[in-house]
Amino acid sequence: MKLLPQFILCRRVTIPRVGTRFKYRCVFFMACFSLSHLVASAQLLDFSGKNVPLATVLKAVEDKTVLNVLYNQGMLAKTHPVTIHVKAKPIEQLLDMAFKDQPIDYKLTEKRLVLVEKMPNNQSSSVRSSRGTSSVQEDKVQGWVSDAKGNRLDGVTVLNERNQVATRTNSDGFFEISGHVGDMLSIRLLGYGRQRVRVQKITGTSIVMIVDEAELDEVIVTGYATQKKREITGSIASISAEDIESANAVTLDQAMQGRMSGVNVQSRVGVPGAAIKVEVRGPGSISAGTEPIYIVDGMIVDNNNMSTLVSANPLANINPDDIESIEVLKDAAAASVYGAQAANGVVLITTKKGKAGKVKVDLGYRTGITTPIRLLDLMNSQEYLNARFEAFKNYNPTWTGQQAWESVFSQSRFPSTTTLDEIAAMPTYDWQKAAYTDGTSNKYDLALSGGSDRSSYRISGSWEDTEGSIVGSDFTRGTMNLNYGNKITDRIEILSTVNIASVNQHGPLGATGTTTQFSAPSYANPMILPFIPIYNEDGSYNFSLSGFPGTFTRHTLHSTELNEALEKNNSLFGNLQLNYKILNNLTYKGLVGLDYRDITARMYYDPRAIDGNARDGILIEYYDKPKTFTTSHVLHYTPRLPDGHTLNTLAGIEYRTYENQTGNVRGEGFPNHMFKQLASAATIVSGTGSWTGVKRLGSFVQTNYTFNSKYMLSAILRYDGSSRFGANNKFGLFPAISAGWDIAREDFIKNKTLINQLKLRIGYGETGNDQIDNFASRSLYGGGVTYDGEAGIQANSMGNSRLRWERNATTNVGIDYTLFSSRIFGSIEAYHRISKDLLLSKPIVWAAGYSEITENLGEVKNQGLEFELGAHLLRARDFKWTSNFNISFQRNKVTHLYDNLTVLPGDNTVRVGYSLRTFVLPQYAGVYSATGRPVWYDAEGNLTYTPGTMEIGDYAPHGLPNELPDFYGGWTNTFDYKGVSLSMFFQYDYGRVFYDNFARNLSRKGDSQINGMAWYYDNRWTTEGQITSVPRPVNGAAERGGHARGDLASTRYLQDASYIRLKNINLSYKLPASWLSTVKMSSAKLYLQANNLYTITKFAGYDPEFYVTGSNTTSNVGVIPAMKSYFLGVQVGF
Repeated sequence: MKLLPQFILCRRVTIPRVGTRFKYRCVFFMACFSLSHLVASAQLLDFSGKNVPLATVLKAVEDKTVLNVLYNQGMLAKTHPVTIHVKAKPIEQLLDMAFKDQPIDYKLTEKRLVLVEKMPNNQSSSVRSSRGTSSVQEDKVQGWVSDAKGNRLDGVTVLNERNQVATRTNSDGFFEISGHVGDMLSIRLLGYGRQRVRVQKITGTSIVMIVDEAELDEVIVTGYATQKKREITGSIASISAEDIESANAVTLDQAMQGRMSGVNVQSRVGVPGAAIKVEVRGPGSISAGTEPIYIVDGMIVDNNNMSTLVSANPLANINPDDIESIEVLKDAAAASVYGAQAANGVVLITTKKGKAGKVKVDLGYRTGITTPIRLLDLMNSQEYLNARFEAFKNYNPTWTGQQAWESVFSQSRFPSTTTLDEIAAMPTYDWQKAAYTDGTSNKYDLALSGGSDRSSYRISGSWEDTEGSIVGSDFTRGTMNLNYGNKITDRIEILSTVNIASVNQHGPLGATGTTTQFSAPSYANPMILPFIPIYNEDGSYNFSLSGFPGTFTRHTLHSTELNEALEKNNSLFGNLQLNYKILNNLTYKGLVGLDYRDITARMYYDPRAIDGNARDGILIEYYDKPKTFTTSHVLHYTPRLPDGHTLNTLAGIEYRTYENQTGNVRGEGFPNHMFKQLASAATIVSGTGSWTGVKRLGSFVQTNYTFNSKYMLSAILRYDGSSRFGANNKFGLFPAISAGWDIAREDFIKNKTLINQLKLRIGYGETGNDQIDNFASRSLYGGGVTYDGEAGIQANSMGNSRLRWERNATTNVGIDYTLFSSRIFGSIEAYHRISKDLLLSKPIVWAAGYSEITENLGEVKNQGLEFELGAHLLRARDFKWTSNFNISFQRNKVTHLYDNLTVLPGDNTVRVGYSLRTFVLPQYAGVYSATGRPVWYDAEGNLTYTPGTMEIGDYAPHGLPNELPDFYGGWTNTFDYKGVSLSMFFQYDYGRVFYDNFARNLSRKGDSQINGMAWYYDNRWTTEGQITSVPRPVNGAAERGGHARGDLASTRYLQDASYIRLKNINLSYKLPASWLSTVKMSSAKLYLQANNLYTITKFAGYDPEFYVTGSNTTSNVGVIPAMKSYFLGVQVGF
């Protein structure tokens, strides 16, 4: 008869009698803290069991003591049952009995019970006590063992294969073992591959352990808990601290670009710290937000871009070097536990924590230069003037050449006697190049970490100062991060995270396409006429631009030097978490967190510059004070089940509030340029202020079941409420279910070396989206009006109490595979997502007093395929080559609008049957070869000189392109040889179409008084019968339909924005441990790095990566090319 084991833990503590109550309390508390540091060897155990599996003994040890039992699942397969009856015996005695005659052994520490392979020739005693004997007098071989990051490893088994002596490394990774030069050492540690190293010298042997992915059950953050990667059934992409470090990115979202399947990351503008667009598996909404939510250490942080003057990234207040890992929950089966806001995916960010051991000091410094990735090829002085001559001739065919040149000379303020030889000798002044510079970048990092078996800490600080490649732009950031954990008792643990940051960012006025674009060097300088000097002979600015016709009559460099666009973002976010082990299988986790930001911005137009001169200076100050409060309370229950069965259940509630106060004040008329405060303004022209807020309440239940890590089932139910919706529709229910089957663990898979893992996953779930205006369901009234001299209010918007959640229903099917002893690994996934009840503005009749109302209307579909493939292509003794590749295919379609409409009123880019962000433009047909005039297609497909507006059903010979890529991804190759590492990362995007309004402005090649791109000049029509797509130059627009120049916004300016880019290359060298030991350093690394090094693309503009927003003819006015950067850095640890 099989007996159930009984297990009792006895702790005996004697409290001495003392004389006073105060002393008694002191001794009592000292005894309590002493109890928290009792090691396993002080525990007395009762156990009774007959023919019980060894796994049962281990389970009891883990449940009833503070020990964590660590072992590989396959280790227990060869063990035999044991019969043990002990009462009040030390744990070592119980374990010795359990492991007697077993094929494996154990190592016991204060916190862990680790199962290890038994040493040959019954060397188990040396394994447990680090003893070894030999009858022959031998040398002492000394060395260190570390991981790939340079961290010293404790508890590594080192075996001399010749004499069979074994030992273990200490907490500093140091070992000493009997042996000689030439002996072969066998190195082994749980979770790492076995290594064999030949002794080359008696002292200073350095060994680097490589993680064995087949042995190590990687733990992934999945939401409110963690889960073994092997047992995950949802779709989750992740990157590690090594990936983030290699990216050398300014912001964490930049580090994700190209490294995760299904996650599309695009830049907006090439200034440091600029805003980034992140979409997970395509856009799932028309008017609501499409960005994922960001959760740092369990707390949602604000990622709303509130920048007014510069393209600022709201995530720039987090130092990427403080991040341990980033996980992205891509499907509803994984993300629905977050309910509200999770429709667009969830980005989970885990910051670095301290580890038990002595104090570790990490220092880092990098310095580098930045330069624009690309500049445009513009016309020189001779090309511009010749194009201007042709424009006059084509406009007035009866003119002689002399008449046309006279018009050119007059308009250009040249003497009428100017000769063609003088024109040929004219210099070209590169205004575009003058707008850019080689910036510098410096970053300093310091981190202190350490801890004990009861507490851990990590505190870090960083300072970064980067000059942009465009004049007038820079980015400075200072951060401090603190992570602290304290296990007060065996059952109570407190964790806290605090992040403080100050970010300052300057940007040239108009850099994001504001009304001051003509003062923005990035926009205006390429169009300034090339024969106009930038500086006078004495080095001062040349202000003679004001005498030329046209728009660009101001000296942009002078304006940039005097004017100012500055944004400051000071932030504090942190949380406090309490973990309480109510029972051995029931844990409570409570969290409170706050994210507070103080954002101020100022736009100053100097009275000496043309922008502020007419009003004696202008100053506009803005402020935003967003605040997010979060609290969550979660119970985690893990019942005891028969061997092989595991059940984890989470149940919790969460409450979040967000509020923001905003405002701005404009002042004009300052005594002089030295007075730059509103108090000095002669007139306060205007001032505004507003408040907004939202509250969310949610509850959830999540259950994960596994059997032998072979069969997996997960279910989630989330019930969420949002104040943004009507009274009867505030709450929504969002379910999800997923399952997994690891076929490789089945008995019919005979070759486990060939197929290490083959896990099938399938899941379905629903998530909600409430990313609309906070008061869309309510009628709003505003002040600022008067009636008959009295202050009053007026109706601003019409509410809709029937508003409800947008809902996303996602089906996901995937395969995770690991093959050939972990040499090849990856995943394949397919998804189908329907977004319904979309929140849209619907026009209504004016008789109601309003023009529109928000309702739940429409439906969008996203579907796609994702592939990830990784391989250890070479794993030789000293040389390793690892490659990782991912590619994502996506398709998007609007499937339904309201009232049987096929086009959304007010936005003809939203059309049933087409993708979101479709370009609907007049169809450009090219150039009529006989005349050089531009022609278009009409609605029936006939050629016409007079273009119309594009309507649904009109002739579109090449279809209606859209801004979404057909596929995108990345490819990384890493080569390691004896401490030298070379990493190359390529990122690519294919099939995306970009409407380049900036190229439209630069395509006029002499049609007007602005400079243009040389390509248009080189390919212009000049002779009858010539085949080209570029029309002839014509002065003005008086010819047929006003579009003789061909610069009408049309499909002519749609460009293929496909590209492949060498995004990052990193060459590093880790100094050998034998060198470092002499200077008491634990690690040291030198590295060289280059970013955005080379791009292959057909795109003619600055950068094909830039994303656009808004309608189909959205301008990328003032866009700044991405920065190419080169860095030299050093990292050292003590």
